[in-house]
Amino acid sequence: MRPRTIALLALIAGVQGACSKWRGDGAGRSDAEPWCGPNECDTVADGVEEGIRGGLVRVRAFGSPCVMTVAWPFWQRTVYGFQAKVLAQKGDVFPSRYGLFELLSCDHVDPHGRSGEELPILHYAIIFHGDHDLPKELAISPDDVFIPLKGEAALDTGWVATAQVVGGASEGGAPSATIAVAHRSEPAVVHATLRVGDSFPWSDRVATLVRIVEPRPPHVMGWIEVRLAAPAGDAE
Repeated sequence: MRPRTIALLALIAGVQGACSKWRGDGAGRSDAEPWCGPNECDTVADGVEEGIRGGLVRVRAFGSPCVMTVAWPFWQRTVYGFQAKVLAQKGDVFPSRYGLFELLSCDHVDPHGRSGEELPILHYAIIFHGDHDLPKELAISPDDVFIPLKGEAALDTGWVATAQVVGGASEGGAPSATIAVAHRSEPAVVHATLRVGDSFPWSDRVATLVRIVEPRPPHVMGWIEVRLAAPAGDAE
């Protein structure tokens, strides 16, 4: 087994063991930091995808923020793959396909091997996905995808969408969204003042806004929930 693989397996086993400590009735738990009961958190390492709540999650870069990706196929076709890149701080909550999860930590281990065999730095994140302390009412439908307000989302690897919220509760009205879609090196097409029920083209599909989740400090980072129609002439 390659040295990197051995170190990575040891890292995952060690962190998951610490993560899975049961705290009984929650004694010592901080309201600002959810606890990890059995099977309620996972470790995600760089270069390794972990299945969490129906999404394939991985850490792309360690830092502040931590760069995470969450991806899944839809319409039973991997050719229409979805991937969101999320710039997350510790404590941030964002969607997977069948629920929400929270970034508990994002760190690195700098292992040292024998002389001349030093192992590379390993990045990892701990993800909480239990039913406690997460705003379950904000979970997206498993038929939908999302565009994070901090990051981007891509279809078919080449159609990248970014979003920002305009107005909303802070200004005493219903929010709207501005969504920009860029295809590879082509200039982005900007769709301004979109509201729930409005549509815009994304790849070869029509995308309809289902919900605008405004940021809820300190932890809900905000996203746009989107439903994708099948391309014209495409049988489901």
